[in-house]
Amino acid sequence: MSMRLLVKAVIGLVVIGLVGLLVYAKGATVSESGVEKKAKQIVSVRFENAHIRSVLRYLSEIIGVNIVLDEGVFSEDGKVIQHGISPRVTVDLKDLPLIDALTIILRAKDLIYRIEENLIWITTPDRMVLKTTTRVKSGEVIGDAELRLEEKAKQLISITYENAHLRTVLTHLNRRSGINIVLDENVFPGEKDPKAGITIHLKDIPLLEALDVILRSKGLRYTIVENIIWISTPERIGRRRPR
Repeated sequence: MSMRLLVKAVIGLVVIGLVGLLVYAKGATVSESGVEKKAKQIVSVRFENAHIRSVLRYLSEIIGVNIVLDEGVFSEDGKVIQHGISPRVTVDLKDLPLIDALTIILRAKDLIYRIEENLIWITTPDRMVLKTTTRVKSGEVIGDAELRLEEKAKQLISITYENAHLRTVLTHLNRRSGINIVLDENVFPGEKDPKAGITIHLKDIPLLEALDVILRSKGLRYTIVENIIWISTPERIGRRRPR
């Protein structure tokens, strides 16, 4: 084989390899997550004057996906959604992809959804712009204790509470995970907890993601310091960290 033919053959193989890589990369980009695939399942749903929490929990259970309603969309007494919209739902839908059924139900309540890694998050358009993560990183070099905690926090947990106190939910996570989860008591200087009333139903979700969901709707943040997860307001975490 002449040198010219050999060079052409090598160039051809390189081009074929690059094309193959591009096709693979494109396929990887458009591949669907497990939540996205499940969201295309066909569902039928029929409720009369049911609370939206009950409807969403039903849909969550029949398709096996965590559908999480932002508790921050409710009024202080929990009786209405923003702008006085009733949380009661009357719906009769048959043989629709979950995501289409969800869109119809939410549209009537001025709510929207976002598909995340392990859940479908539901909130109002104005609250959808809030940060998806509640973790505040220290900016310091991560030590061995923090690395061990992060590895331990990958464990899957399930949790169900209705109108529970934040301290109660955090104590549950603490005991189930074996991780020190500390709530800054200065957030609640008195006995009354203005951020009480947590209704949550999560199944087989990483601990830190569950914590994200709980704190996101309450406007709180967390940071990891050595072997502790410390929870407080964004302002207090920015000014001070436990030692």
